[in-house]
Amino acid sequence: MACIYQLHESEIYSVKWYKGSQEFYRYSPLESPTTRVMPVNGIKIDRLNSNETHVVIMNVTPNLSGNYSCEVIQNAHTFPHYTAKSRLDVVGIGGLRATELRISPPVVQRGSDVTLACLYELTEAPLYSVKWYRGRHEFYRFSPSETPATKIFPFAGINVDVSIL
Repeated sequence: MACIYQLHESEIYSVKWYKGSQEFYRYSPLESPTTRVMPVNGIKIDRLNSNETHVVIMNVTPNLSGNYSCEVIQNAHTFPHYTAKSRLDVVGIGGLRATELRISPPVVQRGSDVTLACLYELTEAPLYSVKWYRGRHEFYRFSPSETPATKIFPFAGINVDVSIL
């Protein structure tokens, strides 16, 4: 799950994640440790791959379907906060079995072209989407169930050529 916001880290008091009204993950840059996991039935967080903008829930099952939200609280006098909400529907038992990122060529000169490939193997479930990010900024999305299936988001220095896909 991703909670994308445009604040400098020094402006953040905390980022809180909820399933329904139950908080399950918190990022607070002013605390030590900076991340905290709260026990919520069925939710197991991948601590190594979760951070201030992304939370990875492991071994997702249909009982984790529901409404999720992230709340970003600013480190300001009045602690203004912003909330984003979305629904997660977990269907079936299959899913992603393997992923591999390929970059070709692995080293290039500035201004040269590079090909990024995300290889994956799905079991039982259809592909929902593949998203590409540079830092926190999404620059490409492929969602076969949407029209159009591909979306390109402007990003300085990145030109997406879908003709070779």
